[in-house]
Amino acid sequence: MPKRKSKDYVEVAKMCRAEGFSEGKVFELCKPLCEDFGDKNYEATKDAQVPQTEEEITQDKHNDRDIFFEVLTKPIDQTEKERDMLIDNIIKKPWFRGKVEMILDEVGNFRVLGPNYKEILSRCYFYFDGKKEKQIDIYTDMGISSSTFYDRLEIAIILLGVLMWKYVKRRQYEDMAKGIIPYKEIPKNEEDLNDLTPLDEL
Repeated sequence: MPKRKSKDYVEVAKMCRAEGFSEGKVFELCKPLCEDFGDKNYEATKDAQVPQTEEEITQDKHNDRDIFFEVLTKPIDQTEKERDMLIDNIIKKPWFRGKVEMILDEVGNFRVLGPNYKEILSRCYFYFDGKKEKQIDIYTDMGISSSTFYDRLEIAIILLGVLMWKYVKRRQYEDMAKGIIPYKEIPKNEEDLNDLTPLDEL
């Protein structure tokens, strides 16, 4: 009999499904995005960040939002090029660090283990100081087992993904309401959620 999921896992799964996603797809998409960002950010710290005007930053954010919507709503096997483009676009942008730190703060506020999830994500992928650590060193330092670490890493990645989706969607609606960008439908996830295991059976 498979092990039951934790209450935190069920809660993030509930958040995903409320947004029209399965928790599995959010994890499958966001894990490689986090890994790619971690690898490329480590290399990018050796280079100067790209200077931008306010107009360029605004246009950049709008373009990257469109790519983000494409990546999260299309089937996973159709968006490899877009995932690479998204990471390459944001990797050296000074404004992106602030966005990540804001979302990580939201992760940190999630239930009792939020600070733990935030620490795991920060040390695994978002080490802006250029310090790259091995995962075995992270969970040893945190005083948790490898199985506990990987269970929490999965929850943390899903939570990060759904919080990022909600933030990007909200900002898109706000900019459309202000007339900064023309109104356009936000893409809907093309996934069929009908066969998912009910939340109370996870």
